[in-house]
Amino acid sequence: MLIKFRSKNWITLRYNSVSDRILDMLYTPPIWSLYLSEMKREKLSSNLSITSGFFISPDIAKMISIPNYEIGKEIKLRPLENINVDLADILMKRRSSREFNNKLKFDELSSILVYGAGKSSKDKYTGRTLRTYPSPGALYPNSIYVLVNNVDGLEKGIYYFNPDILSIYLLSSNEERIKVIYSGFMDRDMASKASVIIFLVNNILRTVLKYGELRFKLSLIEAGIIAQNIVLLATALGKKSLIYESFIDNKLENGLSINGVTQFISTTILLG
Repeated sequence: MLIKFRSKNWITLRYNSVSDRILDMLYTPPIWSLYLSEMKREKLSSNLSITSGFFISPDIAKMISIPNYEIGKEIKLRPLENINVDLADILMKRRSSREFNNKLKFDELSSILVYGAGKSSKDKYTGRTLRTYPSPGALYPNSIYVLVNNVDGLEKGIYYFNPDILSIYLLSSNEERIKVIYSGFMDRDMASKASVIIFLVNNILRTVLKYGELRFKLSLIEAGIIAQNIVLLATALGKKSLIYESFIDNKLENGLSINGVTQFISTTILLG
């Protein structure tokens, strides 16, 4: 990678060979500019342009996959204030299960989402929202969709989790779309008995500019960490869980209305 200073505020990066081809495949120009505001006392000034956790100039910001949270009905999550468990004990008790017969309470689902993948603090230098799990470059490539089947106080349907304001949005309660999703699981009967199915959806455009070929590896590592957070929280709440990979990608993608190219399903987690 060549780095050339154009001025004190701009850096031009050019990727060569393999990285060039990766960017061309994604219709992203091989040359772009990253706007960096002046640093004062090791803190970034308020003029810093931040998009999805990365410093990006306005001309390419529109090319990054940024979720639109203003969709559907917003429901504020209400997690339990405390979950008093011994971590070592929960690690030893965690087991995968294929039998689901427990309804989830709304505060239990809220706790799993908020503590498993929600915001935790803000970066003191940039003001960016940080979450409860490590992420490559704090770019957070994995989004969370939730299929609710049996949760007290929630309509059956497909929801989107906004980790920054700790809310979920109802995307669809259409029965046909829900049937399409269930039909994508190899064990449909088991999936249909889960109270909740969580989908981790990888958005590769969030990491390709910074990590190139490493984007898949790093985003899947992140997905594994989120999944572990979720199943440990489910165990702490006395619920069963299963990280499940036996599914037909295009059926789940059609049900969730994701494109399967720049967005794809990293994994699914069944709870109940």
